[in-house]
Amino acid sequence: MIGIVVIFQVLAVSEAQKRNTTHGADAQSSGAIGLFALQNDVQHGGYGLGLSGDDQIGCTVDAYNNAAAVKDVDFAFVPLEIVQGAAGAPDEIRVLYGNSAYFVAARTFTASTGTTKTMDSAGRAGFDVGDKVVFVGTGAAPPCVLQQITDRPAADPLQLEHAQGGNDANQGGVAAAFTPASGFAYNLGPLPRRNVWQVSNRRLVVADATFGVGTVLEMADGIVDLQAEYGVDANGNGLVEDSEWTTATPAGANWRALRALRVGLLARSAQWDRAACSPNPQWTSGASGALVRTNFTMTNADGTADGFAGCAENPPSPNNWRRYRYSVYETVIPLRNMIWGTAP
Repeated sequence: MIGIVVIFQVLAVSEAQKRNTTHGADAQSSGAIGLFALQNDVQHGGYGLGLSGDDQIGCTVDAYNNAAAVKDVDFAFVPLEIVQGAAGAPDEIRVLYGNSAYFVAARTFTASTGTTKTMDSAGRAGFDVGDKVVFVGTGAAPPCVLQQITDRPAADPLQLEHAQGGNDANQGGVAAAFTPASGFAYNLGPLPRRNVWQVSNRRLVVADATFGVGTVLEMADGIVDLQAEYGVDANGNGLVEDSEWTTATPAGANWRALRALRVGLLARSAQWDRAACSPNPQWTSGASGALVRTNFTMTNADGTADGFAGCAENPPSPNNWRRYRYSVYETVIPLRNMIWGTAP
């Protein structure tokens, strides 16, 4: 009997160690995969709008989804946005980019009607039927609309047509007809993306919200927090220094100085360990003006506010966040389209 008891005790300890090791490895894999997917998407941010001027970037784009129940939508004309979570809750990252197969640059138009835009003498090369184009009027607070190219009239080699029926994107919200005397055109290609990254139900998820929120895709399990900061080259020396990381949303010319995104991802093992007492996980934040190790704001395993005083509860509770293993994944993601768009 003593021998049987010893055998079962050894098996129990061995099985617990195996579960901890397995679930710890799962958390590491999820964190690495999640960070890779997020980094790959953020690096596309700003494609098609990287050459926008100080008075154009940041405007609110009015759009219209002809195929949706809620047709009027709008979004900020910026490469990415960070929606800061309240009281340390996970942040949300929104990434905007186009997919035109042609050269993309700021182009000007010199005349317009409710269904056409006349480009300058450089012509309409690079704009194809089906492309979604952001037209920005001139002025102190320029209106911006998203319209879809429906024709390239043969009779006028400078003209682009965006008819009001049958296409996915039409003007919406600003006026019955968007007819500024002049302005700028930014080609986002046939399938622009505005991906929204967030943590939901302990998963890293993403959805395309260009025309309202699309299908939500789960990218990684076991992710419990996401923190992010802007890297703004405010002094124009070509570097993001320790004091230039911020959680404040850029405005005006600072959008043009946006160079990178700092991100921290927190992964947690699915298996609780009654013997564990994990310290508070940390990531490298620069929001204070210097790069310092900063605690993630931890919550109970069920998402409620931390109600445990360390690891003193008896018996150990699976709701205590300290009874789990954690892995932190962090990186700095350069915004290459913004860097190239402002290179001398």
